[in-house]
Amino acid sequence: MSNEGEEFSGMNEAESEMIYEELIAAMRRKDPLIAEVFTRYHTYDCDAPEIAAELGIDKRKVYYLKQQAEQIRDKMMNL
Repeated sequence: MSNEGEEFSGMNEAESEMIYEELIAAMRRKDPLIAEVFTRYHTYDCDAPEIAAELGIDKRKVYYLKQQAEQIRDKMMNL
């Protein structure tokens, strides 16, 4: 998990990891594909066409799912 540290700067690694896991769980509850797209974008640094090909879905849906993931992240970070 390479990039979540940037989003959770100022926290220790355990706190950051716990918040990241809660974030992924919240995304999975809404739609497992949201969590998958978010993870591939932020952990594996994949782009939309690559994610679309790997998951067998349309590239536009990948962008939509990424947007949904970012909304969930923003909502959780503002709590």
